Amino acid sequence: MTPPAQTVWDRAERTLVGLLGALAMIVGMVQVIGRYFFPADAISWAEEVIVYLVVWAVMIVSSQLVRTDGHVRPISCCSWCRRADNAGWRRSIAS
Repeated sequence: MTPPAQTVWDRAERTLVGLLGALAMIVGMVQVIGRYFFPADAISWAEEVIVYLVVWAVMIVSSQLVRTDGHVRPISCCSWCRRADNAGWRRSIAS
């Protein structure tokens, strides 16, 4: 059973990541609309803001992946290659 504080923190992190992603999308849409329809009022700093928002979202989500042991591992690929039905595939790569 997870403590209530942890579930509140998980929900807060997920909400924050969702808001960061939505904000990055909104900034990108404003930039594109401004560039094509209102070139005089287009914002020039949107790319940098989007990069910072996405980087922050990835850093926050990575803490949840560590906590829930949700990272992708190369073991999955290795176990797939070890199956007997992929023996021909491995031989074709080796040659």
